[in-house]
Amino acid sequence: MKKRIIYLSSIMVTAIVCFCFSSNLQAQVIVLTDYTPNLDACYGTQALNVSIFAQEDLTDGFTVTVSLPQGIEYVPASLAINNADVDLTMIETDISNLNEPVFMVTLNQDMLLGNELSFSIERSANCSAIDFAQSGGDFADLITVNYNNNIINELSLPYTVLFGSLTLLDPENVNGNASDTIVQQLVVLNGGLGCIDSFRYQITNLNSQITALQYLVNDIPINFEQIGNNLFLYITQTAISTIGNNDACLDNGEQVLIDAYYTCPKTCFAPIGGNDNGNSVSWGCTGQSCNNLSITYYSTLYFYPLIPADIDAQVIDTLSYKPGACTNGVLAIGLRNTGLLPAQTTENISFDLFMGSGNADCSLHTFAINGQAFVPIDTFTIISGVSVPYFYFNFGDNTNPLLGLVDTDNNGFLNDLAAGQTLLLTMQSTCPPLADCNDEIDNTDNTTRLNYRFGTCNFSAFRTFYPNYNLNVTPFAYNVDPPLDVFDSQDYLFTFCAGGSNSRDCSTDSLRLAIVLPEGFTPSPISPNAWLQDIYADVDSLPLQTNVSNDTLYVSGIKGTNAFCIIVSLQLNCNAQTQPMSIINWQILYECEETCPPEVFHCDDFFVFTHQNDLFGYLANTTVPDTLPQQTYGNIVMTEANGVCVSTTSINAYRTALGYTDYSFTQIANPDSYLDFAYSCDPITLEAKGVVSGEGSVDNIQIAIIHNSILDTIPSFVWVDGSVQFYDTETNTFSQCQINELDVTTAYTNSLPPKSYGINGSISIPHLI
Repeated sequence: MKKRIIYLSSIMVTAIVCFCFSSNLQAQVIVLTDYTPNLDACYGTQALNVSIFAQEDLTDGFTVTVSLPQGIEYVPASLAINNADVDLTMIETDISNLNEPVFMVTLNQDMLLGNELSFSIERSANCSAIDFAQSGGDFADLITVNYNNNIINELSLPYTVLFGSLTLLDPENVNGNASDTIVQQLVVLNGGLGCIDSFRYQITNLNSQITALQYLVNDIPINFEQIGNNLFLYITQTAISTIGNNDACLDNGEQVLIDAYYTCPKTCFAPIGGNDNGNSVSWGCTGQSCNNLSITYYSTLYFYPLIPADIDAQVIDTLSYKPGACTNGVLAIGLRNTGLLPAQTTENISFDLFMGSGNADCSLHTFAINGQAFVPIDTFTIISGVSVPYFYFNFGDNTNPLLGLVDTDNNGFLNDLAAGQTLLLTMQSTCPPLADCNDEIDNTDNTTRLNYRFGTCNFSAFRTFYPNYNLNVTPFAYNVDPPLDVFDSQDYLFTFCAGGSNSRDCSTDSLRLAIVLPEGFTPSPISPNAWLQDIYADVDSLPLQTNVSNDTLYVSGIKGTNAFCIIVSLQLNCNAQTQPMSIINWQILYECEETCPPEVFHCDDFFVFTHQNDLFGYLANTTVPDTLPQQTYGNIVMTEANGVCVSTTSINAYRTALGYTDYSFTQIANPDSYLDFAYSCDPITLEAKGVVSGEGSVDNIQIAIIHNSILDTIPSFVWVDGSVQFYDTETNTFSQCQINELDVTTAYTNSLPPKSYGINGSISIPHLI
């Protein structure tokens, strides 16, 4: 401060002196203050810098009192001497009133005219300062020096108290299913000029069944407490330091986003929530609450009732071997939680298995749950006046994770069945052997009673199974869309399906498929060669065992399910004995017991036409990279009329003109090559050879042209001309028929029918050609 006075111009010195002197013109000191920065209410401190200059030689000490405006307080122990031209001490003597601290200056040597004492103190602003500012109060600090009862007063330069103003954005309404975790975002904005380093968010009227899990600000958890139905969230500098300019201060225009996480318990059929929750915010300092003019906003947290899961129970035919007249069986029951949501876990599951009264001569034993041996409680009960045995499966104290149960309700035991999961209950069934293998076993039933808990509700459900059926069946069998035309060196899938009104009561391998292979047919060299597809169970195909004996392919490993399909892969390798029309005969053999002779369950046959050419002839465009080739092939459709059968044995397709070698139409094809490639506008000739059997006239032969294209545009064939020649070996003459285009679609792809052309006229074929 001394240097500032020295370098000021004389005019300015006069002005400052006039401002700083008190009304006592005989004052022994001059009091000057530095620029006083603004204060942020409840945030940080600012220094008041004071300089005292001796106007005459001072020999005694003096006191300094700083009188602060309303709401401004001295920070204890913040007194600091910045400069002293003489040896002195300065201490706090009375800070009982922080709004008016008193300091004592003791001189250890005389303070001569012109000597300076410069010191500073820190001040803070509390909530009262905000009230003072809003009432129009002026902020300036009064410095009073008392030297030998001579009082010198000086006001500091004026300053401003800045304060924040928190407001809420209207919270959104949030909903979910019971036991879900839902997230609500709460937004707090500082619309004032002052900094706020902490505040409290209050939520009132929270439904008692809703649980507040956590509150996050930029993924930082914030502390909260719940008192009754009210929640108090405490946002501190730790969270605010991640916002805006990261100065740990919520400045004007900055906002805090609070992610609030809630959940509720599983219920039976009652919704949770829906009442309006109050949202408000407050802030202050040292336990005070400042300027709380925030409006209370209301929002809704709502949980829809979660539909209780059910436990479905079904006999798994592919794993159940039903008892026969001479064999024991296995019963497999799948207990599945039908819930789709994780929260639909069924808790404290248990079930009973009752044996029907008609099954009195049979017994159930050797139980397993998901492959783990399990011994239920075996006892008796009365159902419809009849004492029947039952087995009680209780998992209340289970700790074996291999049973497939979980601990969702956190009771310490694995006795809950998760949504979508299945318990597989398997057991053996033993019945007394019957004297005659053809005798029937009575229809009997087993009933399962399922008990479980969901939320606050207990449930029970009954399921009835019929593990034993009589041996009388009405079988059916058929083949599914067998291939009609087969070609040399190609693999083909043949599907045979069979079943009955009731399943045969047989164990594994009790049924076999026998296929009599025509000349040239062998099992495809693939592994496996045969698969089983259960029609009703809708399970993936299972591999079967195959072996060939005396030109008969046997497929074994077929379980006696209600309805099944067997898929077999065969390959044609033409030889001199291969017939153009070959017959494939097949049987399903029933071999239920070793002591009973096998019987034919079903037999059937069907025809295939064999061909030596490959895929009817083939045109490929190999210039299109990284794609499947486009194909063009034709076929004279096998037809039969008036006792005459016509079918093709080969068709060759080739280009009859030398076109271009690519789609850029820049290079003419070489005559010795490119005859098996075709491009736009190239003429194509189809040359077919076939077999005609029988005598009579034919007038409905058709030629089908199929084009599989990989191009973006749909290709179109334009018919030019064509004819069909038939050769008579006895007369050594040709019969020729003109072919005209039929009235069918002219453009097609893989998904559209082929383009067909028909013979114009009738031809009589008296001899086998």
